[in-house]
Parts: sequence; C-alpha cells; structure tokens
Amino acid sequence: MANKKAQFYLFVALILALSAYSLLSPGIVSKQRDFDFEEIYNNYIHEGEIVINQALYKNIDIVETFDNYTVNFIEYAKTKNTDFYVAYIIKEDNAVSVVNYLKSKINISSHNTTLDVQKSTTLNTTNNIMINYEGQDYNYTFSDEYVQFKALVVNN
Repeated sequence: MANKKAQFYLFVALILALSAYSLLSPGIVSKQRDFDFEEIYNNYIHEGEIVINQALYKNIDIVETFDNYTVNFIEYAKTKNTDFYVAYIIKEDNAVSVVNYLKSKINISSHNTTLDVQKSTTLNTTNNIMINYEGQDYNYTFSDEYVQFKALVVNN
C-alpha cells in the first residue's frame, strides 16, 4: 500500500513540476512568416502560367480568366503584408491585351504608336512592346507562339 501511495505522490509531483514549468517558461511564440517580394512574384508567375493553361484546356476566355486570377492574387498579396502591383501582357493569336494594376498609368509603345493605359487595352499583333512606367522603360518581345504571357511587377 505504501508503494502505491509513493507512486501517486511522485505522479502528482511530476504533474505539478510540469505545470509550473509550462507557466513560467516563455513558451513558443508563433511568428507569422513575412513573405518576401521575390517569393510572391515567383508564385504569381508560376500560378499564372497554370491559370492560362487551364483556360486554354477548358476553352474559356484567357484574358478574363487571368484578370480574375490577378485581382484575387493582389488581394492575397495584401494578406502577406506585401505591396504587389502588376501590369501584364497576354498575346493570344492576333491580339495583345495589356492590363494595368500598377499605381499609375503606363505608356505603351508599339509600331511607332504610343498609348496611355490607365486600366486595359488591346492591340493588334506585335512582336515588341515597350512599357514606360514612372520614367523607366521595360521592353517585351514576343515569338510566334499562340499564347504568351509577360508581366511587369513592382512593390512600391
């Protein structure tokens, strides 16, 4: 009987010691990981290619589908405390769609024509487009592939 009583007191002492330790120790603090901009950018590009492939496979409007994806991705990036702004270009057969989600308008130059784009525009097929955003030029070249995707992504 004394042996069982000693085991009980030992068990209670062990429980009290663990309780005191857990109350007095600093514990593990879960810190939400800050996503860096490069990781967010890489996710956008990689997942964007998947969205375009799915739209092609399902034979649905690529630009509309990709635009919905982009709007949702911008909202997602905000939850990661990252400023994420993008202008993207989708070349589909004979049309080039340029959509702007940057902070301000962009200037597009193609075939000696310059357009100011606040939100979106569609151009005839072209192999080269230059986007000017806040005084910086970004050149994009397209091949003869049926569908191509390019993006200008900034975090300011």
